[in-house]
Amino acid sequence: MFHLNGTEPNVTQLMGTHGYMPPEYVHDGNLSVKYDVYSFGVLILEIISGKRVTAVFNQYGGDHHLLTHAWHVWLSGNYGELADPYLRGQFEEAELMKRIQIALLCVEKNPDHRPFMQEITMMLSKDGAVTHDPQQPAYLDIQLGANRPVN
Repeated sequence: MFHLNGTEPNVTQLMGTHGYMPPEYVHDGNLSVKYDVYSFGVLILEIISGKRVTAVFNQYGGDHHLLTHAWHVWLSGNYGELADPYLRGQFEEAELMKRIQIALLCVEKNPDHRPFMQEITMMLSKDGAVTHDPQQPAYLDIQLGANRPVN
């Protein structure tokens, strides 16, 4: 996947797991250090919710995948709606909100707005602060069903 000098990726065929590949890679074949950040954000949302990224959530006027559901939960401020039901409400609301916020920062549509992994590590630490709210995630409001998203 790399040129002979080993520094620039030369993507000739997309490789990765659907749902974890960022849109800039899926659409344009662009690889960057933010590829893993995006995938990590998806993983955090899956852990929080106990659902796969391709799980169907029938809310907000249609069938949506995990990223859209998480975004709507974030906007509503009802963070417990995203929590895995097996937790039975046994979580700190502030910590849940922080984890959702970090995950949504990781899956933002614009890769330049996603944090670096070092920043994520700092935010996840006990005293780490998240300095800003996330912007729209990638693949927002793509309807599931016959035309499933390539994500």
